[in-house]
Amino acid sequence: MKEITYDGNIHFDNGTRYYGYKAVHRICNAVYSGSHMCTADEIQMTIVDQNTGGFSETAWIIENAPGYWASANDCEGYKNNADTVFGAFWDFTNEGGGDAWLTGCNYSKKLPCCS
Repeated sequence: MKEITYDGNIHFDNGTRYYGYKAVHRICNAVYSGSHMCTADEIQMTIVDQNTGGFSETAWIIENAPGYWASANDCEGYKNNADTVFGAFWDFTNEGGGDAWLTGCNYSKKLPCCS
């Protein structure tokens, strides 16, 4: 997992400034060539393959559209760090592979990168 933490307003600048989903994917790729930010489905497959032994923290994940009518759409595409806007994260600290939660986008979490 990327060691830097981010709140829900994520940007990346490598000569061109990127925001949101474009930024999170470019951050992962800059650290781990060929990687991108993990989705909830990719985290689930990692658990199925029982490869979560190295994770012991919490990290933002891409869930896309909200499952409810609350503002829970990945911090509005990882462009908003308000405490009234929500993003999905995975808690790897719990047994059994962890579990998914929502939190206010004003919190900082790491970025999980998948390839």
